[in-house]
Amino acid sequence: MKKRCLAFVLSFVVIMFAFVNSISAALYLSGLEDIYNLGDMITLDITVDPIIEGRLVKTALSCSNTNVLEFNNYPDETGKVIIKLPLNIHNINQIEGKCYFFSQYAGDTRKGNEFDISRRLTVVLHSESFFANPGDEVVVSGSVKRMNGESVNGEVEIKIPLLKQSVPKTETNNETGTNTTKETTVTETTSETTPETISETVIETSVFNGRVDNGEFSVPIIIADKTSTGNYRIDIVAYETIAGEKSSEGVAIANLEVYQVITSVDLAINKQNFNPGETVELKPLLLDQVGNTIENEISVIIRDKEANRIFEKIVKSSETISHQLKTNLVSGYYEVEARNGDLATLKKFYVMEKAIVSFVLVNQTVTVTNIGNIPYHKDIEILLNDKTFVKRIDLELGESTQFKL
Repeated sequence: MKKRCLAFVLSFVVIMFAFVNSISAALYLSGLEDIYNLGDMITLDITVDPIIEGRLVKTALSCSNTNVLEFNNYPDETGKVIIKLPLNIHNINQIEGKCYFFSQYAGDTRKGNEFDISRRLTVVLHSESFFANPGDEVVVSGSVKRMNGESVNGEVEIKIPLLKQSVPKTETNNETGTNTTKETTVTETTSETTPETISETVIETSVFNGRVDNGEFSVPIIIADKTSTGNYRIDIVAYETIAGEKSSEGVAIANLEVYQVITSVDLAINKQNFNPGETVELKPLLLDQVGNTIENEISVIIRDKEANRIFEKIVKSSETISHQLKTNLVSGYYEVEARNGDLATLKKFYVMEKAIVSFVLVNQTVTVTNIGNIPYHKDIEILLNDKTFVKRIDLELGESTQFKL
C-alpha cells in the first residue's frame, strides 16, 4: 500500500514538472511602417501574456535574410517590451534593405511585418527641361521627400558637366610673393579695335548649391556669357546630413539647352594698302558667344571719306566677296562696314596714288588717256618697226591725247 502511494506521488510530481515546463506565453508584436529612412526612429512594442519569471524576450532584427541586431529584454510588470532603434549613420549600412523583427518568449515565436529601411530620397523636379541664352538665369526647383512621404530638410547640389564657368584666376609672383592676375587678351570688334583684358580660368563642371527647406528647393543658375551652344545634362543630388555626414540622398536629372546667339561681327580684308585698279577681298564674319561663326546674312558697305557708298552688298557670313577698285579712285582712306542688326564692325583700307594711262591704237593713231588718280607727267616708250621712240605725255586726271605713228 505504501509503495502504491509513493508511486502515485512520484507520478504526480513528474506530471506537474512537465506541465510547468510546457507552459508558454502568448507573444504579440505591434505593426510598423512600410518604409523607414535614415534619421527615423523605429519603435516596436512587444506584449507577452502571461509573464513568466526569469524569461527574456529575445528579439532579432533581420535584414536581407541576415540577423544584424539582437535585443534581450525582460518584460515589465505589464508584460511589455519597447524596442527603440534610431537609424543613424553608424548602423544604416548594416540594416539597409528589406527587414523584419523576429521574437521568442517562453516557447512562442512571432515574425513581425516586413518593412524597408532606405537611405534613398525621392526628388521630383518642377521642370526637367530648360532653355536659355548665354547670360540668362534659369531656376532649378523641386521637392524632396523620404520614401515614407515625409518632407526633407537638407542640402541640394547641382552639377552641370561640361558647362564651362569663368572665375578669377591668380598667380603668385615668386619675386614679390604677391598675387597677380593672369590676363587673357580679347579683341572687341568696334569702330576702333581696342584690346580689352580679362582675367579668368575655365572650370569644366559647374557646381551650384542650395538648401532644401520643408521638402522644397529653388536654386538660381546664371548661364555665363561665354557658354557654348549645345545640350547639357543637369545632375541634381539632394541629401540629408547627420553629424556632418551624408545620411540619405536622392538624385534627379534635367536637360539644359543653351542657344547660339550672335554677339559680335568681324571683318577680314586681304591687305591694308591698295593701288587703284586692284581687287579688294572681304570676308565678313558673324560670331557667337564663344567665337564660332554663325551662318546668317550680313551687309557689307564701302564708303569714301565723304561717306559716299562706292560698294554695298548683302552676303552670307564667312563668304569671301571681291570688289575691283576703279583705276581713278581718289587716293585716301576708305571705310568698310559689316553689319547685322545692331551689331557692326568698321575697318579701313588705304588707296595709294598711282599714275596710270591706257593706250588705244586705231589706224596708226594712238590715243593715250590718263585713267589713274593723279596727273600723268611722264615719258612713254614706243617700239615701232624695231625702232624705239620716246614721247612726253602730260595729262591731267581723265585727259586724253592723240598722236600718229
